[in-house]
Amino acid sequence: MRKMQKDSIVEIVNLLKKAQEHVKNLLLQQEYASVLDLLQQCQQGAIQIGTTIEEAEGEGFPTVKKLEEYCELIFQVFEMVQGCMEQTESGDGVCKPDADVIFGALDRLLCEIEESIQKDIMVRKEVVFLPYKASMWDSLESVWMAADADPECDAYVVPIPYFDKNPDGTAKEMHYEGDLYPDYVPITHYDDYNIEQRHPDMIYIHNPYDEANFVTNVHPMFYAKRLKELTECLVYIPYFVLSEINPKDKAAVKGMEHFVMLPGVIHAHKVVVQSEAMRQIYIDVMTEAVGEETRHYWEEKILGTGSPKFDKIHNTTKENVKVPNEWLEIIEKPDGQWKKIIFYNTSVTALLENDEKMLDKMRDVFETFKENKEEVALLWRPHPLIKATIESMRPRLWEQYRKLVEEYKAEGWGIYDDTPDMDRAVALCDGYYGDPSSVVQLCREAGKPVMLQDVDCMNNQSTEARIIAENCIMVNDKLIFVARDMNLVCSVNLETKETEVIGSIPQENMFGYRLGAKIILWKQKLIFVPLSADKIWIYCLETKSWNGMRIRKRSEDEMSCKAFQATLYKDFLFMFAYSYPSIIKIDLEERKVTYFDNIFSDIKKEYGTTGICYFHCDYAQKNSDIYLASCHGNFVLKFDVATDNYEWMEVGSKGNKYSGIAWDGEYFWLAPRQSTAIVRWDGKDGVKEYELPKEIKEMQGLFLGGVAVNNQIVFPGNKNKKTLIFSEEGKVNMKIVDKQYIFYKRINDDCIVRQMVNGEMVKQGILGEVTTYIPKIEHGRISKFIKRSKEDINYFLIKPIKENNLLNLKQLCEVLIQLYEKQQVVMAESLGKVIWNNFKK
Repeated sequence: MRKMQKDSIVEIVNLLKKAQEHVKNLLLQQEYASVLDLLQQCQQGAIQIGTTIEEAEGEGFPTVKKLEEYCELIFQVFEMVQGCMEQTESGDGVCKPDADVIFGALDRLLCEIEESIQKDIMVRKEVVFLPYKASMWDSLESVWMAADADPECDAYVVPIPYFDKNPDGTAKEMHYEGDLYPDYVPITHYDDYNIEQRHPDMIYIHNPYDEANFVTNVHPMFYAKRLKELTECLVYIPYFVLSEINPKDKAAVKGMEHFVMLPGVIHAHKVVVQSEAMRQIYIDVMTEAVGEETRHYWEEKILGTGSPKFDKIHNTTKENVKVPNEWLEIIEKPDGQWKKIIFYNTSVTALLENDEKMLDKMRDVFETFKENKEEVALLWRPHPLIKATIESMRPRLWEQYRKLVEEYKAEGWGIYDDTPDMDRAVALCDGYYGDPSSVVQLCREAGKPVMLQDVDCMNNQSTEARIIAENCIMVNDKLIFVARDMNLVCSVNLETKETEVIGSIPQENMFGYRLGAKIILWKQKLIFVPLSADKIWIYCLETKSWNGMRIRKRSEDEMSCKAFQATLYKDFLFMFAYSYPSIIKIDLEERKVTYFDNIFSDIKKEYGTTGICYFHCDYAQKNSDIYLASCHGNFVLKFDVATDNYEWMEVGSKGNKYSGIAWDGEYFWLAPRQSTAIVRWDGKDGVKEYELPKEIKEMQGLFLGGVAVNNQIVFPGNKNKKTLIFSEEGKVNMKIVDKQYIFYKRINDDCIVRQMVNGEMVKQGILGEVTTYIPKIEHGRISKFIKRSKEDINYFLIKPIKENNLLNLKQLCEVLIQLYEKQQVVMAESLGKVIWNNFKK
């Protein structure tokens, strides 16, 4: 029986109690007509209760038998009272029935009925699940399974209709996917389930948009703002999972607003998200939007239990899915073994942003897989909304895309998967390649390696890859650096311009990203300052041997990017904080380490301890004093490497943040991290600020820093892709050039080296002479380094790798063929069951 039905029955029983007491008083006053009327109402109430119970629990239910006895007793009392009334009216005397005896019996029987209602009638919840796309059912399925298995629950799955939208927002064709759900899911048609009349105890939805979706739209009768009025508990669970972000990363949290500020989140009684970190982000976004006084409301409403999509991924394996025969023809080798399978996912966003360029990229991907089809099978699964979106928003592009799909399907060497069963593709695959998507998080949850495709990275257009560096050092006739995208230590010969791979850093992952930053020469040894590397590494140029030094462990966030800058003073190495909250002093002779943690205590109080970049690219040196400009506020750290004394100094306007500092021999120049101002500083109280040109757009991470070159200050373009050249010869002159750099460094007093994003490395002498180098390596040589250790594959499992020149799709195929062994990740408990048990109380 439903709770509201039982509550209604209890309410009627309470009314019967009150009616009986009133009847008793009327009987003592000999108000026989009123007594008879009330007795009839009591009997009707008992009959109503009995009918409700029989409909819900069936005939012969114990409570119904008690009610029948009660009705019989009411009838007897009715006849007795009716006889007394007739006797009194005929004048044959006054009839005085014993009210205490009569109503004592009725009270006892009514108490037995009440006890039976409480003891024998089990409350059953009615729960309805309202998915709209069958491919998104996995976000609700394990909760439905838990509800369906609960003996005290009636669970209904009612797929709802949705519409494609025209460009003007009007509805196009309607879709209903009730026939696409798994066979084990009993489907109720939405016409056969009247939500208004049934008023289910709980409703689960995974569509948060109501009218806010520009591509598709569920029927307005199923909008969240309407459903919340038809149930006691409307639960919204997102149909997607996202890559986890740090709740303290303000820029990333800001980007979450379009996932959070939606009708489903606003109107639902409860919201379930994929993790506690994501819960905190939802709470912060909604609190920021509505007001701090609402924080407790969102904390109560939003739960970080986990997405049921994870249940589906963990419970779906290669062994328990049905693989179509036409797929098996592509997957199986002649000896019956399976090829490695790559799930290729293409998104709506990538097509909209890149148009024909994305189609060229897809053709390049298909060509790569055709070359490897004997060992690797491609499972292409485009986003299910591509047709509706592209056809509506880019009709010309849709026609080209459609032809590409038809060509791929006609050639028959790869799998085309447009079924609703996305989880089968995740279960079958050995790795993921494609666009950023919620599928990425599912593949990672399942222990599969992930590579995100780069539309600019073509696999079949060149046999060589350009190498991007983080920094470099000049040693004799060579520039030496660590590749940004892979564990390769390289050198460029300044005379021949040839690139040599010296080797790779031992014990560090072969696929490590941004392992090293600055390189320092000390006594014929190269010291590699660790960015993401685990250790400080020292390479002896004479013996070609490596030595490592660990630094004290901190939190994972603080260890992610340890130091970007360093300097040498005598035999002491000083490393300056990137995310590691300390300045580290290392006695290279004695191999002793000193940590200056207190320097950052005030900053940590204000900004927290995670996701922080303390200092970015450049520092300035004046005698033994090192000057570092803060990324977080308008202050500069002055650190004396001779005495270890330090001082924080406030420089420039409040709100300024800096990405670097340069010294031109007279003034310090501070590079703005965001669109504030260029600051000139005399090292004391003299500060002058120069407003940035209007062409420099507002954004974080404008410049890499600042470098003094002759009589100019160069602010190398970073995220804004524009470099600003500043001079103050008589009058202020600001020149903007469309150049974006990886690094732009003064190597020594008479040389500057810089690298463009296209890989070109330029050495510029102090007199202006320029030499251009293009560090590059043949793809075949990269493959030799990949054949190293099965442990290296773990790097792919830590976080998604973004495709680049060195690590591209061909390398992913090689890794899967040579190193990867599929792992089965087991969950401790069903998240769906946890969610259900949480809400059913």
